[in-house]
Parts: sequence; structure tokens; C-alpha cells
Amino acid sequence: TLAEPVELDYYASVITDNGSDLALVGDVMSQKLRVVDAKGDEKWSIDSNVNEDDSATEAYSAGENVIVHDYSGTTTAYSWADGQKVWSFELPDAASSCRPAQSFGSQSTSGGDRLGEGDLILLENTWMNPEENCETSAEGDAVVYAIDPETGKEAWPALSVDADGETFGGRLIQLAPDRKSGVMSWMDGGEPVVTRVTFEDGSHVSVPITEAREIDDTGADYFTVYPTTDPKTLTYVYGSMDGDDPMSSAVTRAAKLTVPA
Repeated sequence: TLAEPVELDYYASVITDNGSDLALVGDVMSQKLRVVDAKGDEKWSIDSNVNEDDSATEAYSAGENVIVHDYSGTTTAYSWADGQKVWSFELPDAASSCRPAQSFGSQSTSGGDRLGEGDLILLENTWMNPEENCETSAEGDAVVYAIDPETGKEAWPALSVDADGETFGGRLIQLAPDRKSGVMSWMDGGEPVVTRVTFEDGSHVSVPITEAREIDDTGADYFTVYPTTDPKTLTYVYGSMDGDDPMSSAVTRAAKLTVPA
């Protein structure tokens, strides 16, 4: 099994595996993704954007398929057995989102790289700034897409922000402990907002932080909101930055937010 070490004649690291006899590894020097068996023999390979810490490639095992997201704007499912393409999802153009395709990272609602029944792949904007001079449709500026791993289709309409909406960069959706929902922190103009989304159908509600907090966070420059086991309670982590003190951003505070169930 893959629990036993195998020798490869190239530098690589495991990105995901099928749970039994196949693993997807990133070959840095050749810029390839390779599927190898328990003996280290290659079954198939594809060209991809691979670097030393694999941050340019994310992959998920979903039954008989492996799904690859490499920040190219395309997310693709391949058969574990022979590498045949099963489906491919391309991020919409600027008519739907002012965020460049390479700014979208991914995570799964399973919380890991193994997908089970009902799990989704979330493609989420990880950059702070949208494209300049970009105008989106009436639906807004899409920042999160939910993909059904079986079909490669959108599971529900994308989450969007309006023209004044800003994200903070990095992980956009924080998963709830039960992984049935998540929360997104963002700015609506100058107003800090938290949006809670239900993964089953994409239904969501947005609440200004000013309506949910009970503390004085005057001077806060950034914040993140984390779900808890109580759907009415969120953990609000915030802080400020002093340009003359590079360590100032390392000091944060936490408080409770109360939101509608």
C-alpha cells in the first residue's frame, strides 16, 4: 500500500491519494503532476503549475476521480485509473467577476483533500484587489464559486460582492465545525460585514459587524470571523496596524458576535 515508502527518481511530494493504491505527486523540476502506484511506477501524468511547496496546485480525491486546481482559471477532474478528463470548469470572465482567474484558490467543504457524499469544492478569491476599471453584471462581482465534484457544474449561484466590496486576501470562507456552512468576512464600502452561507443550497445572509458586536473595536484595521458550534455565535478576531511598528499586526483581540440563526 501507499503506507510503505517508495523511491522516485525525481523530487516530488504527495498532493493527494485515492486512499488505497494511487497517489498524485508534484514533480517540481518537470512541472508535471504524476500519478504513481504503490511501487512508484507512473500510471499517467499531466503538465501543471507546480512549485516547491505545491501552493500552485491543489487536488482532491473524489471516488474514482482526482480533481486538480492549479490557479490557471480551470479546475479539472481526471480518472484515477487512466488520466482521462472527466469534466472541466472554467472561471467566468469579467462579465461575472472582476477578480483575475489566477486569484482563485480552492478548498473543500470536507475540510481536507478527500471528498465524500454532498461535499463541494469552493473556488474562492484569495487576492485583495479586483481588476482596475472593471464593471460586472447586475449580479455583482463573484468571489466564491461552489462546484459539484461529480459533474463539474456550479452547485448554486456564485457569492458576489457589489462594486464597493473588498476582500482581505487569503482564505475567504471559514468552515463551521459541522462543515454544513461557512462564513465570509469582507468590507462593503467602509462597512465591515460577515456573510454566512449554507453549503446545501447556497442560501446566505449578510450582517454588518456593527449590528452583531457588543464591544468597542474602534481603530480596527482588519478582522476575521470564525464559526462556532452555536449557529447564533461567531468569534470575531480583529486588530490594527501601526506603520512605525512592524509587530503591531501580531497583536489581535477576540470577541463574540451574535447573529440570527
